[in-house]
Amino acid sequence: MHQPQRFGQVEVRVVGENMLTEGGKVGGTKV
Repeated sequence: MHQPQRFGQVEVRVVGENMLTEGGKVGGTKV
């Protein structure tokens, strides 16, 4: 549902924010 080309850089930012906000709930699974 998401574009890996565009999420290549955005994912890193979202994952970092999710790790601090939700504790890496979505980030842990995306990585």
